[in-house]
Amino acid sequence: MKKDLLLHLQSLRGIAALIIVFHHSKSLSSNLAQNDFMANSSLAVDFFFVLSGFVIALNYQHLLIKFYEIKNFIKKRFFRLYPLHIILLIIYLAIEILKYFLDYYTGIKSNEPPFSVSNFYTFFTNLFLIQGIIDNQLSYNEVSWSVSFEFYTYIIFALIIFLIRNKILFYLLIITLTIISFIYVYKLDLMENTNGIAFLRCTYSFFLGTLIYRLNILIKNIDLSILEIPIFIITIYLFCYIPNTVFMPIIFGVLILTLNQTNKGAIKSILKNSVLVFIGKISYSIYML
Repeated sequence: MKKDLLLHLQSLRGIAALIIVFHHSKSLSSNLAQNDFMANSSLAVDFFFVLSGFVIALNYQHLLIKFYEIKNFIKKRFFRLYPLHIILLIIYLAIEILKYFLDYYTGIKSNEPPFSVSNFYTFFTNLFLIQGIIDNQLSYNEVSWSVSFEFYTYIIFALIIFLIRNKILFYLLIITLTIISFIYVYKLDLMENTNGIAFLRCTYSFFLGTLIYRLNILIKNIDLSILEIPIFIITIYLFCYIPNTVFMPIIFGVLILTLNQTNKGAIKSILKNSVLVFIGKISYSIYML
């Protein structure tokens, strides 16, 4: 599967990042807050997880055989995520310091007291990208919880490939991890959670994405163009109105699969627009900022 044929997924990643921007702006706009499309806007993060699983499997599943390849993979993922994270962490630390001095010297108080949540302890959990896993609440650049989850899911994926060479056992384990994660997310209602055991929200969607990649390989000669528009419409409708959002990552996976297997389609053509592709390329920066 050539990378230039996946430009539509790049664009979808960019659109998901923009949805997250609007999600965090809902408190500023009654129109956004009452919009049906924005009701489940946080699900855009779960789309990121599914898409990451698909793309990581596409690019690395056949490469992570030797230990130095694992090391290079983790190093590359780290330097993809960490520089912007640490820059924003320092900026948010400066904001906390500014809040403290404004309070101390002028009496101007913040709605969240300085260093009450974003404090010395959570600075170090953020520094080591473990804030999502061990902290009880969000701190500093709050959206980075997903980066914390995703980075360690990358490591789990790489270690599974390295340790389990038998293809059947590998996929049995991936399927088992996906099902167990799904059950816990469903039973504990974790789709709105962002800390601790909500790590399973990431593993569920990520490993589902790797399975979607495998399914994509199995049906690579099948044209699903006729399903492109119906699946896209169903995805948008369910995004707005699905009663239990735990099933949405599966719908996202079906959408990714359908678009990849669409040879000629109006939606896929639109998603290859250069502006949308560019937004997709900078989607991580959009999300973090």
